[in-house]
Amino acid sequence: MRMRGTRLAIGIAIVLVAFIASEVWIPGYVQRRIEVSVDSWFSGLESVAVRAVSRPALAMLAGRFDLLAIDIVGAKSDEIRISRVYLESVGARIPLRKFDPQSPEGMRVLGDARATLLLAEKDVNAHLAARDDLLRRFTVAFDRDQVRVLGRVSVVGFEVDVSSEGRFTIEEPSIARYTIEDLKVHGRALPDFVMDMLEERIRLGVDFSGLPFGFELRGVRVDEGFLYLFGETTRRG
Repeated sequence: MRMRGTRLAIGIAIVLVAFIASEVWIPGYVQRRIEVSVDSWFSGLESVAVRAVSRPALAMLAGRFDLLAIDIVGAKSDEIRISRVYLESVGARIPLRKFDPQSPEGMRVLGDARATLLLAEKDVNAHLAARDDLLRRFTVAFDRDQVRVLGRVSVVGFEVDVSSEGRFTIEEPSIARYTIEDLKVHGRALPDFVMDMLEERIRLGVDFSGLPFGFELRGVRVDEGFLYLFGETTRRG
């Protein structure tokens, strides 16, 4: 009887040790696997960090996640560096086998996840400076709740300094477009017809359809030095 009780205690201890070990080992294994796959689905990322949570952790091996968060630094879309792409999915059901560098679905396996993209003023200006069109003569400044665009253009043969204030709006599900609200030349307001002409020449926007997952914009916010874009991933794209 005493021997049976000892064996039972040992069995319970082994199960507990195995359970605790799985709670420690499985999240790390799953996170590393997802990080490798995500890195392969982009081009030239600077870093990827994944946080995967399930209770119990064994559920992750069956593709069940209470929380799956992916933090990506240095992605690019439309030739513009994106400082951060943060994706978060609650209650995701994704078979672990789909997190494979060779998966034809790629990042689209995430389905409908909340997405936050962060664009830095310096990266947008670096992109503008590298262009081969009129926009290379402009710079942007992200202030709290406001975007300023400064540059020089040729109007009827004269070089003039142009300054504008405006905001980014959602033009299409994956495109954020700069909308001018106030435009001045050499500090002076312009007639509407001149403003319309210049607006056509200052077509500044960011297209996120180049990301390796479908992305639908839901909102835009401007803060000091950064542009925040909020939306959702989709299986399209």
